Amino acid sequence: MFQKRRGQQDFYARLRKVTEIIGSHHDKLLLGPEEEKLPQSELTFDQMEEDLESIKVGLQTLLLKHDDISKNLSICDTALKNTQNSAEGSSSNALVTQPPPLLAPPSLMPDAVINNPSEPQTIQTFSSVNKSSNKFVFLSTAIVGIWSPVLNSYVRGRVILDSASQSHFMTLQFASKLGLEKKKVNLAVSGLSENSINIKWKINNAFISNKDSSYTSPLYFLIVSSITDFVPSTQPSFRIKKFNDINRSFLADPTFDEPRKIDMIIGAELFYQIIKDGRKVISDHLTLINSVFGFIVSGSINTTNHKNSCFLISESESIDNCIKKFWEIEEIILDKPLSKEEEFCEMHFRNTHRRDCTRRFIVYMPVQDEELPTLGNSLILAQKRLNQTIKKLDRDPHMHKLYREFLEEYESLGHMQRIPDNCYSPINYYLPHHGIFKSQNNSTKLRVVFDGAAPTTSGRSLNDILLSGRVQEDVFNIMLRFRKHKIVLTADIKQMFRQILIDPTQRNLLRILWKNKHWEKPIEYELNTVTYGTKSAPFLATRVIKQLCLDESDAFPLAAEITI
Repeated sequence: MFQKRRGQQDFYARLRKVTEIIGSHHDKLLLGPEEEKLPQSELTFDQMEEDLESIKVGLQTLLLKHDDISKNLSICDTALKNTQNSAEGSSSNALVTQPPPLLAPPSLMPDAVINNPSEPQTIQTFSSVNKSSNKFVFLSTAIVGIWSPVLNSYVRGRVILDSASQSHFMTLQFASKLGLEKKKVNLAVSGLSENSINIKWKINNAFISNKDSSYTSPLYFLIVSSITDFVPSTQPSFRIKKFNDINRSFLADPTFDEPRKIDMIIGAELFYQIIKDGRKVISDHLTLINSVFGFIVSGSINTTNHKNSCFLISESESIDNCIKKFWEIEEIILDKPLSKEEEFCEMHFRNTHRRDCTRRFIVYMPVQDEELPTLGNSLILAQKRLNQTIKKLDRDPHMHKLYREFLEEYESLGHMQRIPDNCYSPINYYLPHHGIFKSQNNSTKLRVVFDGAAPTTSGRSLNDILLSGRVQEDVFNIMLRFRKHKIVLTADIKQMFRQILIDPTQRNLLRILWKNKHWEKPIEYELNTVTYGTKSAPFLATRVIKQLCLDESDAFPLAAEITI
């Protein structure tokens, strides 16, 4: 044994002398145990060739006898190999930028190195081994109800309760099912590794509820295409006697162990508000946490191998898409799709508007006819508000004079008319009104405001049963178009709303009360024109201007083109 070890040491010493001479500009190669450094020798090229040839033969012999040498020298085989224990799996990313060791056995050397050992090469190795685990981790899920105005009921959805999320999220599919109104936004949301996605829509005032409706809360949700894969990814098999005795109906998610879709994420804003006192320890790693939705299953269990996953909302875009978005920033969208409500208002206007003999437009307010019977008595509140207004005007004679002159002009122009005493309407609405006095405004010192949002005895107002329709384009598009011109003129149409008549059949919804003195009996009036303070007024005014341009485009082509 001693002779074999000594022979190997002599072989290393000879190899060291040659490498020190040939590669003096390279790092020294230490291929064996540390030896005392030998003095440098002067060798001729013939001697060097002989030594190199003998070294080559010695290397081949040593490699072929690698196993025998390691056994005889009692060297552990794993000490000669660059390996890693992977009993539980591993993951690695390595970049090798130098040739493999010269003394590596043939089974560990790449073919390229064996065939051409003198040619250095760069070997890139990227490996990933999924780690198998005997633990199954449950995410905190719950079944909640979201109010749907379309279905007029709560719709059940599955949520992940995430205390690390700063926002609440909802999938586009579930949002479409609810029929809630979506608002356009432009937000960036980032997650793990700073991956981010662009959020284009959100939902405001979505009401969330538990099973018995004892808890409700308004939330906003950011809309995403999807949240994660099925949760859990596979159905775990576990047997815990303490858990099997629990009634699943008390759980926040009775199907917590069944692979199902996730519809929403509820973030930290609400997370700690829904947690209640009390928890049940099922095992060392499994706990039931009490909440307003029921007991939340949290923790892990021992089970068979399963797929490890990390759920994250992420999206990666190509450079082409990024460049495309860059140019789309200042693109003016001409044809923005109408919502269902806007489409109804548009068709309602087309089918009901007309012009009288003076070419004045007569329109119908877009009323939800099925909601009309829900209006209660509005006369009581209108009388109360009128008395308050008269008392205020009595303390300011100048303002009282302006208020009276305003209503007299309103009547003289035919914008309102007195209701006969024998005129009766089963459904009507009285608009409360008050004045706003501006002492520094030379043109209009008094502005009378009509309140279409005043509730009736049923709690519903006129504006509650009216539809708003689309008024104009997005302000962003208007500002972009504004920048295209060197000179821009702005103008105001005097009494624009009051130039448009309301059909007589709907004027019972536009009644007001007035009296000059507080002891007088109130006089009832009907407003004949589109009235500011009502929900549909801006839509009707702008839609009439558009219709006017369409009707008169032949006679005034330039004006119609600019105005429309």
